Amino acid sequence: MKLKHIGEKMENKIIEKVREFVEEECKKPSSKYGFEPYIAHFVPMVKRAKQLAKLRNVDEELIEIAAWLHDIGSIVFGRENHHFTGMEIAEKKLIEFDYPLEKINIVKKCILNHRGSINNYRESVEEQIIAEADSLNNFDNIAGIFKAAFVYENKSQLEARDSVKEKLIRKFNQLSVEGKKLVQDKFDAAMILLDEGKENKKLKIGIDLDDVVFEFVKGLIKYYKLKTGKELIFEQFQSYDISKTLNIPLEEVLQLVGEMATPEFNLSMAFCEFAKESILKLSKNNDVYFITSRIHKEGTKESLDKYFSEIYFELIFSSNPYAKTLGKHKGEICLELGIDFMIEDSYEHAINCANFGVKCFLLEKPWNVSSEKHENIIRVKDWKEVLVKLGEIKNE
Repeated sequence: MKLKHIGEKMENKIIEKVREFVEEECKKPSSKYGFEPYIAHFVPMVKRAKQLAKLRNVDEELIEIAAWLHDIGSIVFGRENHHFTGMEIAEKKLIEFDYPLEKINIVKKCILNHRGSINNYRESVEEQIIAEADSLNNFDNIAGIFKAAFVYENKSQLEARDSVKEKLIRKFNQLSVEGKKLVQDKFDAAMILLDEGKENKKLKIGIDLDDVVFEFVKGLIKYYKLKTGKELIFEQFQSYDISKTLNIPLEEVLQLVGEMATPEFNLSMAFCEFAKESILKLSKNNDVYFITSRIHKEGTKESLDKYFSEIYFELIFSSNPYAKTLGKHKGEICLELGIDFMIEDSYEHAINCANFGVKCFLLEKPWNVSSEKHENIIRVKDWKEVLVKLGEIKNE
């Protein structure tokens, strides 16, 4: 017990040395941002890092040291490339403090890869914790984000409000599931406050993924040619039921899609024309829900996080009527969520939503051109027409 107590004192001593070093650098007249970051950023960020270290059962001493040092390069040399300068400062100081070399290397990687704006690959749990703690701190110090918008970016009040909202959404999307739980209440409250004073009524927009956001069928055509050598063209797909176009049993279609729809495939699919920019525009004054009947879910969240990191969205998986997967139909989901408009390519899903009283934009595709009319289904040629019609509806 005595040895353990001595070890604990030694650990506290190295942490205290690091903390004092950071505090003194912040107090110096040469500090690029003064002493304020020590109180407003370093201290609460270290608390978040320790919180995550306990949750994930990793070396708390190392995490605390990396947390204290993660932004030291910004204090000493300024924000630009502070992940590099900070790594060099940390290495020099920790060697001076006789910290173990193998731990110094982990701390260096944590500092190198902590910046959310650069999004470097983080291979260790320690690196992930430091990056996440840095993101979590945004929700503990929203005033600091406003200060940056006003003082360093010279934004107006309205510009600052939108900028802060976009940053909080981007940071929230970067968090793990457990990280989101830690700040969910703060995030929700911030979204309500930052939407105050906006004149336009927010709509809840449901958006399908395949052949609405991403070019699934065109990807399938390429894969089918590689696998079988057979040529297909987009216009051949006259039915949403792919087995009818390929003239093979449904079981073989499901096997084919299963082989193709890897996480890598989901991440590499091209966007449908005008899809990304339209969704980003819609997200500014509306709530976005991606509602998909994909059978193979792997890579779906990752691709959305990659391409829509700057917006807040929810992802919901529905049942698939062809694969007969379990779950709720899209119409039920839309009704429960209070979706105002659903954007679809499948007439089958569109009519399901329409029968639940949900207005649905049906993007023109070869497989839905001959489908029947419905008072709740609005046919559109492309995403540009979706935006035009939505604008007309909101202005009525």
